Amino acid sequence: MKKVIVVGANGFLGRELCKKLASKGIAVVALVAKGGDYSFAKSLHNVNCIEFDLSRIVDWDGIEEIKGADTMFYMAWAGVSSTYKNQVEIQVSNILYGIQVMEFAHRNGISRVIFPGSASEYACGNEVINGRSIPSPSATKFLCQTYARQNGISLIWAVITSIYGPGRNDENLITYCIKTLLKGEKPSFTGLEQQWDYLYIDDLIDALVAV
Repeated sequence: MKKVIVVGANGFLGRELCKKLASKGIAVVALVAKGGDYSFAKSLHNVNCIEFDLSRIVDWDGIEEIKGADTMFYMAWAGVSSTYKNQVEIQVSNILYGIQVMEFAHRNGISRVIFPGSASEYACGNEVINGRSIPSPSATKFLCQTYARQNGISLIWAVITSIYGPGRNDENLITYCIKTLLKGEKPSFTGLEQQWDYLYIDDLIDALVAV
């Protein structure tokens, strides 16, 4: 990797990914949501932050800053937290955005795209996740894989389980437990039958860079 685009660079994963790539001397074009906070990049070398509108990414042809990029990380998936993951409008928009990102990559000669999948792909099977479960069909994954195959793009779909670490502030199990205990309250859990690892943010970023 010489020059990398990170779409959604001001999110929890995007921020840490930019920091790691920059520390390796890789040039990073950080696409950040309009109005988002990207002050994290001020102290980083090799990071160029550009505000953008995800719904119009297909219009970004010939932008000077992105010329020469060979790899793109897509970290702008909407509605990841438990608060929004069942909102149909948000999740349907992810399908369209996914295809637009693939088209953006094709138009700009980007040969490798890394998408973050999710353990939620296993949620519709009504089975306990035990390492032998089969993921449910993902419309976004299927359509993006088809587009990649037809246009000679290497698409890597990295299924990510629950992430924890500094900077994450939603209601996943570990964050919820810490916040509840800090308030002097007793956390309430289910039977905790699902079997998957909680992954520390630094380990995830190392894995994504290796991918």
